Amino acid sequence: GRSVSEDLIANKVQGSAQRGIAAFRAMVPEGTYDVTLYFCEYWSTTPSSRKFAIAAEQRVVAPQFDLFQAAGGFAKPFAYLIRKVAVSDGRLDLQFGDTADGASTILNAISIQQVR
Repeated sequence: GRSVSEDLIANKVQGSAQRGIAAFRAMVPEGTYDVTLYFCEYWSTTPSSRKFAIAAEQRVVAPQFDLFQAAGGFAKPFAYLIRKVAVSDGRLDLQFGDTADGASTILNAISIQQVR
């Protein structure tokens, strides 16, 4: 992806993003994790304008994630929780699928919390 920053946005987590992100990997101990993905849409202004798939450890958890609709509109933050992601190889892998309409995937931040 490519970094994007909006200087006028007060919350720096919401004001910066990776656009065009295809994957993310975190080296973690084997175990079970809750993963929270943080989003905020500052570019698309209509529903269904940025739909993409999200997978965790090769399991699709959101086949057509619509950020604008999930957040309830433009410039509204949204946290997407993926519960109980089992990691057995020491690598937590996330994948972000291409959008059907050609818009870039987007991600503002990730929180990984071991639960077991």
